[in-house]
This record gives sequence, C-alpha cells and structure tokens, in this order.
Amino acid sequence: MLTYLTRNKIGVLLEAGLPEGTQIGHKHGWAIDPADGLMHTIGDAGIIYSPGGNYILVVFMQNNNQVVFDYANRIIADISSAVYNYFNLTAQ
Repeated sequence: MLTYLTRNKIGVLLEAGLPEGTQIGHKHGWAIDPADGLMHTIGDAGIIYSPGGNYILVVFMQNNNQVVFDYANRIIADISSAVYNYFNLTAQ
C-alpha cells in the first residue's frame, strides 16, 4: 500500500509544501456537493520520509459555504512546509 501511495504525484496539497525530491506517500480528496455544485471539504493524508525523521501528517478542511481550492491548497502546502521544517531544521 505504501508503494502505491508514493506513486500519487499531484504537485499540490501536502506534496507542494515539501522540498523537491522528498518522498511522500499520500491520499488526497475533496467533495463536491451535488446540491450546490461547490466544494465543501478537502483533505490530504500522508507519510513523509525526511532526513530528520519520517512522520505522518493529515490535514482536512471544511467550510459550510465553500472551500476554494487555490486557497485551501496554499494553506495545506504551508502547513506541510512548516511541519517538514520543524522535523528537519530543528534537528540540525
């Protein structure tokens, strides 16, 4: 399963917040509400393999009005980057 998840290369969400070449196995997803045609939920869950230690990160966002992909993507990527930096920059 981990091998399968590491093949998920989308360049956004958790993956976007990691340095080039960092291995990640993750599953992302979002839901479009058929009643209004809007996205209300988005998430990404993954295991990140890093020099400072491997870790699991899960981020889900929900908004009753609408989740805008571009904004949600940037927030999730920023969270991913901050966690990566915590495990790798503080270990030096």
